[in-house]
Amino acid sequence: QTINYGKLPNAAHDLMRSFLEAVLKEYLKFKKHPVKSKKPGGYIFLYDVLKEAEKYFRQQKHHQIRQVVTDLIKDKESFDSINHNPSIFSTKDKVKNAADQMSDLIKFIFSDCK
Repeated sequence: QTINYGKLPNAAHDLMRSFLEAVLKEYLKFKKHPVKSKKPGGYIFLYDVLKEAEKYFRQQKHHQIRQVVTDLIKDKESFDSINHNPSIFSTKDKVKNAADQMSDLIKFIFSDCK
């Protein structure tokens, strides 16, 4: 099935943000490079996961994928504001751009975990 992201851009953007965070957390755990919370028993946020992924891909010399993560770090504020600020709205184009930006990273992770 498909999601009509043009009709529900905020929901689609939030779903992608959550999916990205969950996939990266599990991937890093799978690679024996888990993300640790800053406080014992504390939450692990998207920024923490992206920074740890950037570090991991740099160490592994996966420069193309590391650059994708670096770009996602730059756009993290957009992901957060759409998710948390009721005055900020996503659009169909923003959702498509975010999906395009994430797709190579997600494909790489799924391929690497086969």
